[in-house]
Amino acid sequence: MKHSSLNICAIGSLLFLLNSAFAWSFQAGLRIKPRLLSAPLPFSWPVDQMSATQIPITAVERLLRDLYLPPNTIEEVQSFRFVPLEIDKYYLVAVVDSNGRRFFNALAIARCEGGACIETTKMSDGENDLGKQLVDIDGDGRFEIIVRDRISPYEGGHTRPIFRYTIQTLAFPFPVDITSRYPEYYRDHILPMIEQDKQKFEELGLPFARPSLDDPTLSESERRRLLESKPERDLWDAQAAAEWQFIADDFPRRVLGQKETGWDRVLSWITSPYQELQILAMKALDEMGTPAALQKMEEIANWKGEVGVEAQRLLAVRREKAAIQEQEGAKK
Repeated sequence: MKHSSLNICAIGSLLFLLNSAFAWSFQAGLRIKPRLLSAPLPFSWPVDQMSATQIPITAVERLLRDLYLPPNTIEEVQSFRFVPLEIDKYYLVAVVDSNGRRFFNALAIARCEGGACIETTKMSDGENDLGKQLVDIDGDGRFEIIVRDRISPYEGGHTRPIFRYTIQTLAFPFPVDITSRYPEYYRDHILPMIEQDKQKFEELGLPFARPSLDDPTLSESERRRLLESKPERDLWDAQAAAEWQFIADDFPRRVLGQKETGWDRVLSWITSPYQELQILAMKALDEMGTPAALQKMEEIANWKGEVGVEAQRLLAVRREKAAIQEQEGAKK
C-alpha cells in the first residue's frame, strides 16, 4: 500500500505539471489558429476610432460567445474597446466574465477578417479599466496592454488585493512582457497606481479583528476566540508583508534589470515556517532567472510537498517557453 500511495502521488505531481504547462500555453495564446465563425459577423469590423464607437456591447457579446468554444466560454462582457494592437489593425479588447461568477478578471482579445477570427485571453485581476490599461505609450500607433496579476491565489473573503502590473504587447503566437522598455512610464504612472492600491488595502482593513488581549472589556469567550485565531492572523500578516515587499522589489528587479534585488530576503522566505512564503520565494527566484536562482530552484524541486511541486512547475514552464522560442527562431 505504501508503494501504491507513492505511485499515486508521483502520478498526481506529473499530471499537475502537465496541466500547469498546458494552462500557461493556453493563457499565453500559444494555440491560436484562425477560426471560422458559425454565424455572420454581427458588425462591420472597425478601421478607425469613429467606427469603433458605433458598436453595441450586445454585438460584442454575440461575437465572443460564438468565438470562444467550451470550456472557454464567455458569460458576460463588462466593457470593451477597439484599439490598434498592430499598426492600422484594430483589435477588440473586452473585460469578460468566463465562469458566471462576475469576477471580470480576464481580457478577451480578438480580430476578425473575412469571417475568420483569431483570439486569445489575458488574465487580469481586480477592477479593470480599459481607459487606463490600453495605452499607446510611445506614440507609435500601436497600443500596449497593462494587466494586473494578484500575487496571492484567490482565498474568498481573505483574498489580499495586492497586484503586480505588467506592460505587454500583442505578439502572436504569444504575448510578450515589455515592461522593462518603459521604466519612465512605469515610474510615472504605474508606481502611483501601486501606491493607490496600497492605500486602498490599508483603508480596507483586515479580515481579522485586532483587539489587544490586554483589553479589559474582552469577555472570556472573546479572549479565547482571539487566541484561537492568532496563528491564522499571524500567517495572513506575514503573507501580506511579504507580498508588498515582493511588489517593492519588482520595479528594480523586473523593470530596471537588477535581477538579484531581494536575494537575501528571498532566502529568508525559503527558510520561513510558512509554506506560503516559500512558494512566493519560488516565484521570486523564477523571475530573477540568474544561475544562482535557478540552481536554488533545482535544489528545491527535490523537496517533497507543494513547494517542491511549485519549483518543478516553474522549471517545466521555463523549459517549455525555451523550446517554443527555439522553434519560432528556427522558422525565421
